Amino acid sequence: QYMADVSTGLKIARLQPDIFEIDFMKMDDVSPKRLAKNHLTFNFWGDMSIAIADGKVALGKTIMGIQKDCHNTRHYPEWNYYEWVLHKSRYMKQCITAGIPMIPTIFVDNGFNAKAVLKQVQAKGWDKFLVKPAYLAFFGQGVIHGKTQDFVDNL
Repeated sequence: QYMADVSTGLKIARLQPDIFEIDFMKMDDVSPKRLAKNHLTFNFWGDMSIAIADGKVALGKTIMGIQKDCHNTRHYPEWNYYEWVLHKSRYMKQCITAGIPMIPTIFVDNGFNAKAVLKQVQAKGWDKFLVKPAYLAFFGQGVIHGKTQDFVDNL
């Protein structure tokens, strides 16, 4: 019923029971009213992107509003960080610029053209590759992968 990251809250409660009281919430329970009773809220995955992926657009908008108003709702991660993580191509490019190693990547910034991407993959000499949407995608949503030759043969 709860997300996998519940273990973090349980560990904190076990280590410091005199300091922390953990308020476990299902994603549908996240609201400004519920958060108002908490000193601090860490949200691990019960977020706007999951809500939208589940077809709960109104809930997604509510959670986004909570994240954007993090200084009043005491909700973390705050929106700017969270949105940075959602933009994979942006954070990956910033990491590369900062000298943080990344897996070899072809960035597709202005629409996906399968033939153009395949041509770039072939130019790199990659036998296999994976394509992942750059924004608001996780857990394999929208991912395609396989052997380059299979795509050459079928595209």
